[in-house]
Amino acid sequence: MEKLVELVHLLMSNHLRRLEGRLLPQFSVPQFLSLFFTFTFKQADWGRYASCLDTWQVFLSYVKQSSNTSGSQPSLNGDSLAVRYQDSLVTLSEHVLRKILFSSNGTQLEELDDEAIDGNMETERQKIQLQSIEIFVTAGELVRNQTLSLLNEPFQRCTSAYRSLTSLSTAGNNVVRLESKDQLKEMLMLLSDLAMLIQLIGRLSELHTGPDYCTHFEMGKALVGKLVDLASYGSSVIHLNFVGLPGDELKSTLSLVHAQVLSSLQAWCHWISIWAHGDGPKESVNSLVAALVASAVDVFSPTWFSRGVTAGNSKENGREKVYQAGLQLLSSIVSVLRTSNLWNCPSWNEIYHSVYDIDYLQPAINRELMRCVLGSAIVTWRNCTVEEQHWEERQSRLQLTLERVTQATRIIVQELRREPLTALLAQGKPIVISTITLLADLAGLARDETTASKAALYSALGPWIEPTLILLSYYIHDAEVTETIFQFYVAVFDSLLSQVGIARAEKAVQTFLEIFQQQNIQVILQQDNLHGIRAVEQLLRILQVVVQEPGNAFKRFLPNTLSLCLDHIHPCITQINSSEIKETFYHLLTLILRHHWRSFFKGSVLTTYGSRELDRAEQMDNRAQFIAIMTAYGQSFLLPDITIFKQNLEALESLQSKWKLYHKAVFRDGIASQFMSTLLNVLTNGSHELLREEVGLAIYAMASPDFEVFFQQFLPTYLLNCQGIEDYQRIALKSAFTNDTDLPSFTQNVHRFTNDLRCFRSTNISSASLYQC
Repeated sequence: MEKLVELVHLLMSNHLRRLEGRLLPQFSVPQFLSLFFTFTFKQADWGRYASCLDTWQVFLSYVKQSSNTSGSQPSLNGDSLAVRYQDSLVTLSEHVLRKILFSSNGTQLEELDDEAIDGNMETERQKIQLQSIEIFVTAGELVRNQTLSLLNEPFQRCTSAYRSLTSLSTAGNNVVRLESKDQLKEMLMLLSDLAMLIQLIGRLSELHTGPDYCTHFEMGKALVGKLVDLASYGSSVIHLNFVGLPGDELKSTLSLVHAQVLSSLQAWCHWISIWAHGDGPKESVNSLVAALVASAVDVFSPTWFSRGVTAGNSKENGREKVYQAGLQLLSSIVSVLRTSNLWNCPSWNEIYHSVYDIDYLQPAINRELMRCVLGSAIVTWRNCTVEEQHWEERQSRLQLTLERVTQATRIIVQELRREPLTALLAQGKPIVISTITLLADLAGLARDETTASKAALYSALGPWIEPTLILLSYYIHDAEVTETIFQFYVAVFDSLLSQVGIARAEKAVQTFLEIFQQQNIQVILQQDNLHGIRAVEQLLRILQVVVQEPGNAFKRFLPNTLSLCLDHIHPCITQINSSEIKETFYHLLTLILRHHWRSFFKGSVLTTYGSRELDRAEQMDNRAQFIAIMTAYGQSFLLPDITIFKQNLEALESLQSKWKLYHKAVFRDGIASQFMSTLLNVLTNGSHELLREEVGLAIYAMASPDFEVFFQQFLPTYLLNCQGIEDYQRIALKSAFTNDTDLPSFTQNVHRFTNDLRCFRSTNISSASLYQC
């Protein structure tokens, strides 16, 4: 049966385009689809059903591509395949929906595992639901939302059951008595169906934001209104207590429903943004934004937290899903809607002025909430003039809030200045990390914002430049704190370097270079923990930002930067297995050469290129450092990590393309032969076969400045130093390598040469083993 499903999938994927629309007496596509439709929905095995859905998705993709298009939406004209299969697509959607509803297919759905998760963090049931939702959405896109009516009846039925929960409670004490297991089971099925339908409605939001926005505006408005009502109702359901039968599963399902409502509203934020910033009256949309904010903010109220504690573990009862959904909705309200009306919402103002007092949430959730709430002060509002942005007011409120949030860390800095006690460092560590992480998060938010936004943020973050340097000097041997401080500077330099100014940036960089002597780096990396490696990696990222800055402001740090990298960091990281820090290190070297080439070579490429005499006479500075950089590149080609190998091969090629690296005398006179020997060894050993073509091209590029030297000097020397082959084999290899200088012939010779060399070595080893026997 599985082979049959696979055969149909291959037929759909590879041959449907040739068969569809042709009047073939031996094969009718509509009849074939009808038979496959019947076959699909008679499957009792969920694995085969999932494979059938994959095949239907291939068919829908074909219909979408083949139909005439207008923008991103299929056009329903007479020539469209979507029109030809319109009724079939609606029927397919209807049956797919029935298959994943407990009300119509509960017995089969209960067979699906909803606990064990796969590599994508999905359960078996969730995977089937997501596949079905994608089928429903794609079909709805093809028939212009005609499938939406299929949701009316089940959604109304499940919503009515959900809303009836409060009516079942005893007046005044919010207690709901569960009379029987059948009643509990029915409620669980209805609520599970409701959660799935709400997820589907959220996924349908993208069908309302395209060319059909105006056509389906009222439909979208009605759906969003229903979701807002459900979000408001979900805040009251949390107060219910269930007695008579264990209600933990019911509470978890209710939390799942509320999380799906918030997630669905988050998906509709783009549609709401079009409405909010379009023409027309704003009263309705302003009320909608206020309702969205109230629903999301309510999740983080003490009431929700206390109910979570009463109910048990927050994660087991789905409380964490609600928090995550609330955070995502708040984030979209801030970053997608970008409306000035946000600051007119009472709920938002309340949480903005009290967010620093919230201490009952988990640290990760509290961090994201703080980032979102405070970040709203630096987001540029859409369709507002400079005066309407109210930057001064927002800047003042941000400064005031940050002063309160960071007060404890400021006290720690003051105490350390008076007396740096070891006990104080240990006690203050969590507070310091929390504060600086928040500052780094805010700095990262401003990267793509306007200059006015960055200026407003820097007015609040600027006073922390000096204190963080002080904290770094005290916590230099604590890898976790050091990493956090460098993360802050990476974000600040990446987003706010212009606001920081040259003087303060120079001071910070100079402090880093002075603090990070070889001993400190060795101590941090020898701790053999992830924080130490990441701390040095963040330092390298800071230097990456600095070396890319135009002008001469940071040029004087180049010698110290090279010394730090080549003399101190490079010897340490060669002993570490982490590939991330190596990638960052080599990328920094590439940036140094790309942006500071004139610090090594004074002559112009146009005047020295093609002239050996002028090239050799060219003035060169920092020769030892340049050779050390090239040596570091060469050592990277000996590493087994193919990612670093490819990165550095591309880096050398980019330097050749921009600065003609391979034509420089210092490269040709010794470095080139070492690189080509290493690359030939790589091809011979077959250690990086995936990059076989790239290596061949690199050898050609390095040999091309002087092919005569390659054929007459390099190749004989390389063969002379080759181990494991005889002299007659060396002669045969040299004779077979013709002196062709065109790219195809040369690379073909290289690959034949390395293959033959490998073969000779293998033959000699086999012969030696035979004689020993």
